[in-house]
Amino acid sequence: YKRQVYKTIRMDMRQYERMRMYVHADSREDFKKEDLVTFIRIGSDFTNNYYEYQIPTAISKVDRVTPDKPSAEIWKVENEMDISLLSLVELKKERNKVGAPFDLEYAINDPEHPDRKMIILGNPTLGKVKQVMLGVRFPKRDNLEHEVDVWFNELRLNGINEQGGYGATARLDMQLADLGDLSISSNYNSIGWGALDQRAQSRAQEDLKQIDLNSNLQLGKFLPRCV
Repeated sequence: YKRQVYKTIRMDMRQYERMRMYVHADSREDFKKEDLVTFIRIGSDFTNNYYEYQIPTAISKVDRVTPDKPSAEIWKVENEMDISLLSLVELKKERNKVGAPFDLEYAINDPEHPDRKMIILGNPTLGKVKQVMLGVRFPKRDNLEHEVDVWFNELRLNGINEQGGYGATARLDMQLADLGDLSISSNYNSIGWGALDQRAQSRAQEDLKQIDLNSNLQLGKFLPRCV
C-alpha cells in the first residue's frame, strides 16, 4: 500500500555528489519506525527504468513540540535523506556484475545507512533524469486503512564537481610538391571542459575527440599522357 506524488523534470545529476531532503511524519496512530517507509524514485520513467531509495521513517511526537519554538522533533535527523549518488552508480555496476535480470528490482542496503534500501530496475542513468517521485509506503499488508501526514522539504543536490577539464587543438598543413596539398586538424576536449563564463553543470560531460582530413590532389598526374 503506497501513496505518491511526482514531478517531471530534465536534469543531469552526474556532476553532483549527494542528494538530500528533510522528511517529517506525524500520525495519531502508534507507528513503529519500520511500519512506515518514505521513498524517492528517480529515472526516465517510474515503471521500467528507475532508482529508488527507501527510508524507514520515525513519527514525530506532537506533544514534544512547543508552538513558535524550534524543535528537533519536527525535522528528525534520523529521517533526513542523504544519498550518495555514486552509490547508485555502484549499485548499477554490482547488479550488472552479478548478472541479475534487468526487468526485476535489485535491492541492497545503503552502505552508509544500513537500515535504508537502494533499488534499481531497468537501465536508468543519472545523466538523463526525467521524473522524480516522492511517496510513502506501508510495508505490512494488513488490509487496514492508515492515516499519516508526511512532509518533504528542500529536495536538493549538493557537492557539485568543480574540477575543470582541458582542451587542445592541432593542425598540420603539407604541400606535396606539385601533387597537391594535405591538411589534418584534430580537436580534444575532456570532461569538465568549458568556457570561463559557463556554469559547472553546463560544461562537457564526456570526452570529445575529433579528427578532420582535407586534401586537394592532382590525381591526373598518375595517368599516362595522351599520344
